[in-house]
Amino acid sequence: EVDIQFTNHASDGPVDVFWVDSDEGHVHVGSMQKAGATLSLTSYHGHSFVFKKSGADDGSLLNRHIVDKSFGSTQNHQIEDKSEEL
Repeated sequence: EVDIQFTNHASDGPVDVFWVDSDEGHVHVGSMQKAGATLSLTSYHGHSFVFKKSGADDGSLLNRHIVDKSFGSTQNHQIEDKSEEL
């Protein structure tokens, strides 16, 4: 188990957070409403998350993150716009 906190540095507006399930489906787990807002979750090693601008219907991703327990049982991650790299 990993307690994880994501901080929105990807957008001035809301960012939706999705867990990627085993079928590559995106399950909405929360939102960060503005720049600097946070979302805290409990997750597990190997879980994958993707981040999208709220309301974006084109499927474009701002960022993705895979939980790695080697970074500790409590983690903080700054989510930045990496859409050009995805």
